[in-house]
This record gives sequence, structure tokens and C-alpha cells, in this order.
Amino acid sequence: MAKQAVDRDRAAAPAAARAKLMRAVFAACKDRGLDESARHDVTIAITGRASLKECTLPEIGRLLDHLNRGTPHAHGKARYEGRRRSPPAQGKAALMGKIDALLAELHRVTGVVHNLAYADAIARKLGVDRLEFCDVRALGDVVAALNRTLSRRTTRERAMTNPFKYNMCGAEVETIAADDRIKAVKDFSAAQCIEALRVPFLQRTVERAIHARQRQLAREAMQQAKLSRKK
Repeated sequence: MAKQAVDRDRAAAPAAARAKLMRAVFAACKDRGLDESARHDVTIAITGRASLKECTLPEIGRLLDHLNRGTPHAHGKARYEGRRRSPPAQGKAALMGKIDALLAELHRVTGVVHNLAYADAIARKLGVDRLEFCDVRALGDVVAALNRTLSRRTTRERAMTNPFKYNMCGAEVETIAADDRIKAVKDFSAAQCIEALRVPFLQRTVERAIHARQRQLAREAMQQAKLSRKK
């Protein structure tokens, strides 16, 4: 009987953890002013799943990490990548959700973080200083611009080849051994990391090495951005 009770507790633990994470996702979306449609878009962009119910625990965790980049702080402000933002007005919340989802998808496709500062740059081209100063029409223009950028970058990334393949004496060969692949990953660019993750039957150890390389590149990009702002 005691063993059955332990087995039941073990079976219930993942379900309880899943329910807790999902509640946290719903709360984070509410705090950021994201409606159901915007939450759906962000979920697809981050996890590739059509709904939270289809997501694994790590995928829900990754989605929550993304949403928490904009966790509200004191005085009703929100912080995204170190900057304070006012919560979007009700009429703009859906468009801001679309923008957030597109930025997340650009991150997924290119391996390079695209935060709200990137959207600010687009807004400035439209004659508006910052994204939160845009009216509904201008936000729609930002969404359209991000869609065009995403389409171009997706086409470019798909044209890339398997980064584990190389030319030897006129013949194309591929690095197969996990140890050799891990060594190769250390010199990959962000785009090569994205392409490598699409390689069929990728070893788990290699996948972890690629994710580590992506985090390293993200840190280097952030450090470079900080140095550029200081100049």
C-alpha cells in the first residue's frame, strides 16, 4: 500500500508542476496585457506548439522565461530587457502581443535576440520616437515591417546547408560522431546553431552543446550592445 501511494505521488507530481507553470503563464500574459489571441501567437513562436496543452514542461518553462522578461515592477511599469515600459492600452494590447510574438520568432529563426529596442528602431523610421508612443495604425505598420523581415530571414536561413557537412577532396562529407560535432559547435555562428538544431537524429549531447553556444553568443551580443551604447 505504501509503495502504491508513492507511485501515485510520483505520477501526480508532473501534472501538478504542469498546472503550476500554466497558471504562471496565464498570469504573466495578463500582467503584460496579452489577450488569448496574442498568447496563442507567442506560444507558437516560442514553442512551435498550437496550444499550451500540447507543450512539454521544458517548453512551458521556456515560454514563461520569455514572458517574464517583461515582468511588471513597481509603479505599474514593466521591464523588458532592462528597460521600463508602460503597460499597453487596451486597444493596443493585441498588436503589442503580435509584435512580441514576431520578435520571439525572429529570435528563434536567427538565434539572435530581438527585443523591443529593435521594434523601437522600426517605429523611429515611421516618425515615432518609441513603440509605446505609436497609435494603432503605426503599430500595424510595425507589425507589417516585422513580418517582412521575418519572411526574408526565414527564407535566408532555410537556404543554409547542414553546418556539420564540409568538402573533402571534392566530396561532401558529414561529421557524425558526437564528440567531433561538439568540437565543431564551438565555432558556429548563431545562424549555424539554428541550422544544426534541424539536423535529423541529432544527439542529445550535441543539442546541449548547441544551446550552450547560443547562450554564449547571446551574452556576447549583449556585451557588445552595452559597449556600443556607452560610445
